[in-house]
Amino acid sequence: MELRNEGRKNPKQNNGRKGAAPLKRVDGAFGLKKKEAPAPKKKPSAKNVVPPADPKPLLKADGTPDIREAVLETVCGVTSRLPENTLPEIAFAGKSNVGKSSLLNALVNRKALARTSAQPGKTQTINFYRVNGVVYFVDLPGYGFANASEAARISWGKMIENYLHRSERLKTVFLLADIRHKPSENDRMMYDWIADRGLRAVIIATKSDKINRSQLAGRVREIRETLGCPADTPVIPFSAETRAGRHEIFAEIVRSMEADAVEEETGVQETQ
Repeated sequence: MELRNEGRKNPKQNNGRKGAAPLKRVDGAFGLKKKEAPAPKKKPSAKNVVPPADPKPLLKADGTPDIREAVLETVCGVTSRLPENTLPEIAFAGKSNVGKSSLLNALVNRKALARTSAQPGKTQTINFYRVNGVVYFVDLPGYGFANASEAARISWGKMIENYLHRSERLKTVFLLADIRHKPSENDRMMYDWIADRGLRAVIIATKSDKINRSQLAGRVREIRETLGCPADTPVIPFSAETRAGRHEIFAEIVRSMEADAVEEETGVQETQ
C-alpha cells in the first residue's frame, strides 16, 4: 500500500529518485499499531503435570501398606466446583493443630506431600491426593483456629459442609482428635455432621507418643464418650513419630474401599 503525502503528488513520481520504488507504509509509523509476533506457547512445567493413574494395590500380600504413588491432583477453594471423581474418596478432618498434615505424610511415606506448618490454620482449601491410582485422600481445612477471622471460620465451615453433603464418592471420614485433650465442641459438631450425612466415621487419636501407654485406654474411652460414638466405631491411637497405628488406619481405608466397590457393583450400601 502506498503512503500518500499531503501534497497529493502524482503516484507515478518517485520523489526525485530515479528508479526508486514507491514509499511503503511501515508498521508502527504514523500512529499505526505494529503487529507483534505471538508469544511462544509455554510448555507446562513438569511439576504441574499430574501423571495418569497407574492402579496399584494399597497393601502387599502380607497386609502391610505399599504406597507407590501419591500426588496432589486437585485443589478446591471456597468458590471452586468439586471434582467429579470416579475413584473412592477418604476424607480427613480435624482441628487446625491436630496433626493432619503429619498424618497424611506418614500414611504415604512422604516428607512434604501435605505441607506442615508451625502456624495453625494453614490449610484453607480442600486438597485431593490421588494414592496408588485407586483412591483419593481428601484433606479438609482445619477448623477451630482461634486467630482466624469470623468470616474465615464461617467460610471454612461452609466449604467442609458443602463437600460432606455433595461428594458422591465419599463414604468414610477419618476424624482426628488430639489424644491428650478432651474433644472440643467443634469436634463434636464435625462428628454430628458425619453421622447426619450417613457416612462412616473412623476416629484417629493423634499424638499417642506424647502420653504414657498406661493412659491410652482411658484417653480412647474419653474420646469415644465425648463424641458419642457407638461401640463399633473404630478409635485408633496414632503417632506420626513412631508410625504406630498406620497399619490399622490402612486396614480401615481398604475396608471402606471394598464396601464402596460392592455398592458400585450392586447398588446396595453395605453395612460397615
